[in-house]
Amino acid sequence: MNIWKALLWTTILILTMNFLGFIISSISYYLKIPYIISFFLQSILIVIIYYFFLRKILNYKIDFKKSNVSFNEKLLLPLILLAIGLKIFQEPFFEFYKRITTPNDFPIHTTNVNSELNFEFLIKAIPALIIAPLFEELIFRKIFIDRLSKIYTIKLSIIFSSICFSLYHLPNFSNLIPTVILGLISGYLYIKSKNITISIIFHFLCNLIVGLLKLYGKTLLDNIDNFNLNIYYWIFILSGFILLIIGLRLFNAILTTRKNYLETKT
Repeated sequence: MNIWKALLWTTILILTMNFLGFIISSISYYLKIPYIISFFLQSILIVIIYYFFLRKILNYKIDFKKSNVSFNEKLLLPLILLAIGLKIFQEPFFEFYKRITTPNDFPIHTTNVNSELNFEFLIKAIPALIIAPLFEELIFRKIFIDRLSKIYTIKLSIIFSSICFSLYHLPNFSNLIPTVILGLISGYLYIKSKNITISIIFHFLCNLIVGLLKLYGKTLLDNIDNFNLNIYYWIFILSGFILLIIGLRLFNAILTTRKNYLETKT
């Protein structure tokens, strides 16, 4: 696979998912289908499309019996640190986008509201916590990186797959750079561990943090907004970068220890 083919497949997936959303929304509107039912049906169709895309377009067979689903529980701590650090480190990109798109509103005041934990919230969380981490990591990390690396270097393969992953989130332009960063870290974790399960869990943790912030993060988000890019804001962002470094170092240390243990055992 070359980068142009990867971009083509990404474009096909973008158009398919957006067309599906348009069709489901239109049908639900005219038939007056309750939103929660419409959203649930759309989630089921998304899974079907993902599966069809993997099997028919990418020619990838999901074999759960042969899949590497092993996970070293010691890696959970560095993955949590990475997810928290990434969320903090992504904050300026959302803030700058907000200021660029609304230049006449400085200083921008955002009204943060905690969501209610109910059945509707849980249904909406399914795509973000289960569907997206599983299928997006299989496509953009497992398949894209593996196939791109047959032509390009590992570094370029991770970068190209991260760009495709970011473009897939269009038309959410505010999320373009943050998803590139997520893709780079997730790709690194996959290459280092040679285990796509690691990337899936990392993606899940990142989305889980976003969900928790929607539920309980009003006070924290209000405080961040009140910093208004002052010195305390950047100290906070620096703490996120430090968490990323600590998480990566701890991740590599655990992998190295595990590798040495297996070598001495054999």
